Amino acid sequence: MIRDNAKQRARDKADNDIRHNRNEERLILTEKKLSEHHDSFSALAVVTSMLIENINMQMEAEMADLLDRRMMSLFGVAPTKVDKLGVQNVSETLKNATKGITSKSPSPQRYEETGLPSI
Repeated sequence: MIRDNAKQRARDKADNDIRHNRNEERLILTEKKLSEHHDSFSALAVVTSMLIENINMQMEAEMADLLDRRMMSLFGVAPTKVDKLGVQNVSETLKNATKGITSKSPSPQRYEETGLPSI
């Protein structure tokens, strides 16, 4: 009976050693997979940050465009008029506005004389 117990303990020890070795191999494999995923996630993070920066730049450009449209109203071209009249009518209006202005003019032409719609 003592010999049987000794054999059983030896088998259990061998089985435990085998399980331990398998677990070590699995841990090493898992570590390799995690390092591969780490590289993939870092690349994904870089792409995402570039995309966010691109969107921010587009939003800034749109805000600048809106500001430019507001500033155009200072020159007598109202944004609502631009949308309704079209580009040709706006260019004709600008031509009419600059028709009377010459380089020899001592003072700029008055706003009422330009023929532009009021704001």
